[in-house]
Amino acid sequence: MQTKGAAQIYKNTLDAVAKTFQSKGLLGFYSGVSAVVVGSTASSAVYFGTCEFGKSFLAKLESFPAVLIPPAAGAMGNVASSAIMVPKELITQRMQAGAKGRSWQVFLEILQNDGVMGLYAGYFATLLRNLPAGVLSYSSFEYLKAAVLRRSEKSHLEPVQSVLCGALAGAISASLTTPLDVVKTRLMTQVRGEGVSKVAAVMYGGVSETVKQILKEEGGWA
Repeated sequence: MQTKGAAQIYKNTLDAVAKTFQSKGLLGFYSGVSAVVVGSTASSAVYFGTCEFGKSFLAKLESFPAVLIPPAAGAMGNVASSAIMVPKELITQRMQAGAKGRSWQVFLEILQNDGVMGLYAGYFATLLRNLPAGVLSYSSFEYLKAAVLRRSEKSHLEPVQSVLCGALAGAISASLTTPLDVVKTRLMTQVRGEGVSKVAAVMYGGVSETVKQILKEEGGWA
């Protein structure tokens, strides 16, 4: 729904689900899944490992405010993991926008057409989205966790409490960073030369130009 032209193809989320199932079947919902599995495994490991390292490191600095440790650790994790996350999301979103072939074929096609830097199309837009998203989600979880632990007077969260804190933290992050996610998706799904589909055929020059064009053509609810 976030790609260019999707509003002309799908009426809403349910319509997108129905049309995807009708045209591609159940497997249509899993386009680019291999890139997601491999990329998400690596990027998540780097993200959480860096977050925990950052939290531990910053906690040892007496001059660093304790309240800023979770957001700072979240930012560190996102900067480190984006080096893996961006190529993964680029391949996945190209496939979901209509690129033909398997994940590795899309990967080779990007390298052939755009070189290594082509794998990082939309990198700054991704950081622009991921940094506040990571800061909000990780710090929200840590703050919610601390609040629950103070209230329950326990040393650790129960599984249900952990799930609820994580869900609420994710909802807070997603609600505030969706516009940035749209910009990142538009930059990642554009293609050079002949577009793989009418969804991906429009070119954007950068983050600011993408924002201006979306607002001009589709309004603030795009």
